[in-house]
Amino acid sequence: MKDLSKDISLFTQKIQFGCQAFVDGECNREDGCVCKKMGEIHAIIKELIPDNLRNMTTHDFTGKDKNGNQLIETISVNNIKKILNTYLYGKNILGDQTRIDLNKLSVLNSRYKKGSSVIIHGESTHFENENGRRTKKRQKAGKSLLASIIMTDAIYRKKYPESRFWNYDWISFISLRQILKDRSDKLYDIQEADWLVIDDLTEIDKCRGSRSEIWTREIFDTFLIDRINEKKPTILVCEFDADKVSLEERMGLAFQKLYNDEHTFKVKV
Repeated sequence: MKDLSKDISLFTQKIQFGCQAFVDGECNREDGCVCKKMGEIHAIIKELIPDNLRNMTTHDFTGKDKNGNQLIETISVNNIKKILNTYLYGKNILGDQTRIDLNKLSVLNSRYKKGSSVIIHGESTHFENENGRRTKKRQKAGKSLLASIIMTDAIYRKKYPESRFWNYDWISFISLRQILKDRSDKLYDIQEADWLVIDDLTEIDKCRGSRSEIWTREIFDTFLIDRINEKKPTILVCEFDADKVSLEERMGLAFQKLYNDEHTFKVKV
């Protein structure tokens, strides 16, 4: 992740300007100033989370597209929320809680200690009739939204002493593949991220047997197994239904191991 010092400074100044405890350049809070820490949190969210997904909660997941069309049945939406709430808060929560309430409920420190990852998966295409022909189209069902909810909650944990040194990253699978190929300097930061989202993960064996496919599966396998061994939570956003493919054959042994891990949460969208 790039140097965020400028954004942190700008956010901190904005927060201090509206803080009643910050007077004449000094903070009067007995338990210490939190403005700079909140500035850091806002800067990380701005850097990693797409504009339209920032500061969302499970309450915002409705299973509808931007036009209000229901893409996911209500019963499935409720089940997805239940699984995600259990991962984030240890129980299903109802209603639209404030960020302060959510921070108090969070169990992400426990998830982190166990290296508990999340696999968000499901078919991402549907068919539409156009001019008398059935056309296959990609369907935006809210998987990245779910990943952003997890990452946002994890970023807010930096407010607390036990997780103040956590670091984060978010990358698409195609970008990660290129970084792994180039062995660029970015690889270390991504590998060592305490919380990592890998978005738009596609099946690797689209060109089965090709050198590119074999290389991708092997190098991704190594990358993922290192994170598993170090117990670093990874949020995998998959553009396929993980229940319908041979994971070891299609995605590698590490992916299958992560999927079968007792601490991994599976969210099917």
